[in-house]
Amino acid sequence: MASTAVPGRRPHRLKTAGLVISLIILLIAAVAFTVSVVQIQSAITGYVGGNGIWSRAQLTAVSHLDDYAAQGHPEDLRLARQWLDIPLGDMDARLAMEQRPMDYEAARQGMLRGDNHPDDLAGMIWLYRYFSNLGVFRKAVEAWRDTDPYLLELNRITQSLNEA
Repeated sequence: MASTAVPGRRPHRLKTAGLVISLIILLIAAVAFTVSVVQIQSAITGYVGGNGIWSRAQLTAVSHLDDYAAQGHPEDLRLARQWLDIPLGDMDARLAMEQRPMDYEAARQGMLRGDNHPDDLAGMIWLYRYFSNLGVFRKAVEAWRDTDPYLLELNRITQSLNEA
């Protein structure tokens, strides 16, 4: 009895299956790439927002210290300490992220003190950990590090005023 199979049919099915599998793999890669880009963009947005909070807190702390120096109201000194804690928290977070091994919980707590949104913390820590030595982000981190002595001096002044 002769076979009823159509000659050449099997290779066509293999080609179609290979094409479908290739398209599925390409789709998965495209989705993974898109999700990665969105996550990176979200973490960058967290840093941009955090920078605004940091700057506002530092300037507000200095403003309250000026008010305290001019008028001597203890409330101004309390507010200066409160606002100064935000950039100091961010500094503590950065120092924790620079430790090897990184102190994730200390970094997280410092970022919370820095008034960063809790939903942004994991992405911000991840971004710092893997991209802080690259390009423009490295320059931003260097500028951030350069503020440490000034923040510490401002903190020292605030503490000395508190003790006086």
